[in-house]
Amino acid sequence: MSEQRTTRRSTEQVRALIISAAAEEFGGRGFEQTTMRTVADAAGISPSVLHRHFPSKDRLFAATTLTPFIASVEEFAASWQQQLASERSEHEIMTDLIRDLYRHLNEHRLTLVRLISMPDLTDGELVDALRDGLTQVIASLKPIGDHEADRAGWFSRDVVERAVSMTLTLMTGLVLMRPWIEPDAEEDELVQAATNYALHGIRLAP
Repeated sequence: MSEQRTTRRSTEQVRALIISAAAEEFGGRGFEQTTMRTVADAAGISPSVLHRHFPSKDRLFAATTLTPFIASVEEFAASWQQQLASERSEHEIMTDLIRDLYRHLNEHRLTLVRLISMPDLTDGELVDALRDGLTQVIASLKPIGDHEADRAGWFSRDVVERAVSMTLTLMTGLVLMRPWIEPDAEEDELVQAATNYALHGIRLAP
């Protein structure tokens, strides 16, 4: 008589399953019409399991919005770490970062539009969750900026966090407004322009 084995999913697998289901639900229904129950049903799990991972819809929405973004940034940071010995120029590093940010944000442009159109996005649990996620993004990129500040010598570590947050803001605005102001521009053209603006801004920082 053969034994039947039940393979238990890891915490990471369950979380990824939830994020994928939530992305479909939020994308199809919108934030207001999506409930924790509909996400649990779509993921094929119980509501109690969902609540163990994400205590509220606000936390779930923030994670759904930011998880792929954070993963992309961490992948960039890991790639940079592997290439440290090559001593690439700050322009090459910034170009790669800008390109990765642009492609990811552009892929999730609809989510960004829905996010900024939500009412009362100034306080509350969702804002706290988004802020936590962006803090994680900045923390992932700060070692790159610190290293480049020490290596290049033309800017200080003191400006790194602000430079990262301003670069994120620049790229988010570019992706959101491109259909109205740069509809015919090629990706390479936009990436190079944004790279030059970002580096020039860092040079001007006190």
